[in-house]
Amino acid sequence: MLWSVRSLDTLPLHAGTVVARLARQVRPGAIILVHESRPRSAHHVAILGGLLAHLARERYTCVIPPPEALSA
Repeated sequence: MLWSVRSLDTLPLHAGTVVARLARQVRPGAIILVHESRPRSAHHVAILGGLLAHLARERYTCVIPPPEALSA
């Protein structure tokens, strides 16, 4: 399974900049690449919080793909 939207969350960008970029690029069916962070990284928490808030406002639903889709 490949991602369709890259967050660039590993670059030294303000969390709001990353969220705005993601908000412009996300479409129904998108797979968003967000890296795992160090424990409790405030930067990644801010990105995920902002992204999830945006997706909720736009009435998106987050899903976990079925296992067979992940093993390909």
